[in-house]
Amino acid sequence: AAAFLFALGRFRAAVFFVALFLAAFLVLDTTSPRGFPERQDPFSPAPYVEYLLEQGEGYRATGTYGALFPNYAGPLGLKDVHYVNSLVPMTYHLFRKEFLHAESFDEGPDSGLWFTGRPERVWETTRSEGRGTVKELRATPVGVDIIKGLRGYSLLGVRYLVVPKGFSTTPEERAYFDIKKEDGAPLFPLLYDKEIRIYENPYALKRAYVVYSFEYADSFEEAQKAIADSFDISNIAVLEEGSGTSKGGKVSLEDKAQDSAKQTAVPEDTVHITGESANTVTVEVTTRADGLLVLADVYYPGWRATVNGAASEVLRVNGLVRGVRVGPGKSVVEFRYRPTSFVVGVGIFLVALVLCAGLCLVPLVRRKAKLD
Repeated sequence: AAAFLFALGRFRAAVFFVALFLAAFLVLDTTSPRGFPERQDPFSPAPYVEYLLEQGEGYRATGTYGALFPNYAGPLGLKDVHYVNSLVPMTYHLFRKEFLHAESFDEGPDSGLWFTGRPERVWETTRSEGRGTVKELRATPVGVDIIKGLRGYSLLGVRYLVVPKGFSTTPEERAYFDIKKEDGAPLFPLLYDKEIRIYENPYALKRAYVVYSFEYADSFEEAQKAIADSFDISNIAVLEEGSGTSKGGKVSLEDKAQDSAKQTAVPEDTVHITGESANTVTVEVTTRADGLLVLADVYYPGWRATVNGAASEVLRVNGLVRGVRVGPGKSVVEFRYRPTSFVVGVGIFLVALVLCAGLCLVPLVRRKAKLD
């Protein structure tokens, strides 16, 4: 009303409405139990986020029941497997449905935006009743998925399970996070219990680690199935045929690594992620012998790697993540996302730019020639 009156030139009436608005605001603010909420940066870290950031980059966190959505975790620096381009690969979604869910169902297209699909996995089913059908909503507690897919979660480095307080609508849902082992110790120790709860998955692998034993599979599907077996995924990797020096069977460099450790000053491996941006990851690694550096980020065509400045092939490991061969001693490995399509696109753009510049200059040259 004030803006409309100002436009009509009725300034006194406009000032009256402005004063009325301010008075109403002050009355509401002073009489409300909590007043009006203050403006706040939506990405200011909560205390539990600061706690997770203090744990370092070695592991991942995933939220459940609406806590720590990926689009909120990313700006805060808590990266999950979706970081950069992992929403795209079919390999990840096949792995998610097969090894991170207790049961499969037809999910909506937005479900893939979450780390393991929509955390509150509720879907509609129908059953026959009399002459008609009855629609029902079904739900699977997140804890069921985590326990059944614990091996898959651990492979992806998911160590911290973020759960809001009061999330459980039934005792059964809460019980999955409070399961005890045979010795009475909790399966998922409670690390943080303040404004939110953070449980620990003590079986999670680090985001980057080294292995000296390999098995080979015919395809990425077979590789993913292989890691669901009982062998130690922290010490053995599954590669696809053609990515190794020999094919078939099992290759172990562990004996050689142990011998090298005795003869050198490298008693054990050290792996540190020293730099990261949207399109690069830098890892410093010290190994006892020839081995395979595994980075638990989703494999995707276009990722390239250098080891101490020399180009090296990026391998698909366990049918899902990235790996690079490294030699004994200290190595600096840099992963860089630089797909061929991007390079070709830049080249086409530059050629088109030159052609457009030439076409713009032709009339000027002709006009100058006529004037001369």
